[in-house]
Amino acid sequence: MPPFSPSRLKTGLFLIEGEKLLKEAIFSGIEIESLLVDKAHIEQGLPQALLDLCQKANLDEIFSIESELFKKLATTMTPSPLL
Repeated sequence: MPPFSPSRLKTGLFLIEGEKLLKEAIFSGIEIESLLVDKAHIEQGLPQALLDLCQKANLDEIFSIESELFKKLATTMTPSPLL
């Protein structure tokens, strides 16, 4: 079995979940196309460290999505509020 799905190889895109993996991707030089954040998390206020990290990555697209949709997109049992 190939290590990457055919669609990932074709598009060069993939999904990462959580602040830790987001940080690792940014510090590894991976270009982040957009960030999806659970709306409930945004209403609580995004931590300044996360906003600084997004600025470092030149991330312009941060989307707030409803919690129910977010849960459907997440692949982990207890999803982090970031995709």
